[in-house]
Amino acid sequence: MVGSNTTLHTQHNNTLKHTSQTHLSNTPLNTHLSNTPLKHTSQTHPPKHTSQNSTPTPPQSPSHPSLNITDVTPSTIADYQSNGYSIFHNRPLIDLPTSITLCSEIENVIRKKYETGQPPTKCSSTIKNPNNKNQLGWSNGSPTSKVIQIINISKSSSAFKQVTHSPVLGEIVTKLASWGKYGGCRFAQDQVWAKPPGGNALTFHRDSPYFCFDRDEVVTVWLALDDMDEELGPLEYVIGSHRWENSKTGSASVFFDKDHKALMLAAWKQEQEQEVDSRIGGVEIASAVGLRTGCVAVHNGKCWHGSDANRSGSGGKGKGKSEPRSRRGLGIHFVPADVSWDVEKAERSSLWREKVVGGNSVVSDNEMPIIFRERGESREVSFEFWRGLARVK
Repeated sequence: MVGSNTTLHTQHNNTLKHTSQTHLSNTPLNTHLSNTPLKHTSQTHPPKHTSQNSTPTPPQSPSHPSLNITDVTPSTIADYQSNGYSIFHNRPLIDLPTSITLCSEIENVIRKKYETGQPPTKCSSTIKNPNNKNQLGWSNGSPTSKVIQIINISKSSSAFKQVTHSPVLGEIVTKLASWGKYGGCRFAQDQVWAKPPGGNALTFHRDSPYFCFDRDEVVTVWLALDDMDEELGPLEYVIGSHRWENSKTGSASVFFDKDHKALMLAAWKQEQEQEVDSRIGGVEIASAVGLRTGCVAVHNGKCWHGSDANRSGSGGKGKGKSEPRSRRGLGIHFVPADVSWDVEKAERSSLWREKVVGGNSVVSDNEMPIIFRERGESREVSFEFWRGLARVK
């Protein structure tokens, strides 16, 4: 049974469309057809509020079976390859206790408390006083709306590493992206994006241009660490944009541009002029609103995506003021197992040039391990590796 609450918004001369459709919690996953325009499915649930100065109220634990490779059906693969993304509602990758642990680890890392003894590659904001008990959204006793980015938190937390290096995830990515021909899937990088109440919108962008491998293929798994109600600014995808040409890409300096859709719309206009795909019409955006804590969305690295500001704590027209809540998510980037460094490109990148010193093109299996092989022992050990987290049977 489907409860249809479809809302269509048009902007920028009717070229931009937002679509959403609410499904009841017992609706089967991925029931839409791959040859029809995607109407995004989401689970309806009451918002779970968190006070700035108190321990976060845990979201309701999903009661649905854990996400596993049986969820990647031929229909799911066809949808992913057509639309550029898949959203797995009602099939949590991790359970509630694990989600709470990960959120606690974020709080530790921004206080420079590293469980492994190693700092992450980057943490855009830290709290100077390690004993500060205020939750995300506060800095040294004062409220802040600054968005926090942590690159490779898996270096600092074994709990995060168990998630980012999961062979179960690797197998799902390999099947969705058809990477069996490349031998499997390799972990490349993870990123925490944490938006306190009032945190800015994230500019629409592509992930692939930020990597420097010889194959221009990246898949990102986005794990929700909070219930993605609309006011938090859930992730949004431009349907079919992974088929656009490699024109406008952007850089880290425009991640928080005031018009967070401008870069994407410029790319779309250029795509129209090139007329490389007669199927491209107006820009249609699908939202991951309703994605529950512990559930994931997966997207092609060439799919344009971004998110709105975290508006919790500020009432809209005709609405009372809502409770301020954090919006936390983990992006995990994967690449084909057989990639090598594009040395010339990597040498121009401040993030990657240290990986290709002396012209070395070999990707380190220690730093970026192959977590799933199409054939081999990886699948045999995956369930023992993951059983304690996702309870995969």
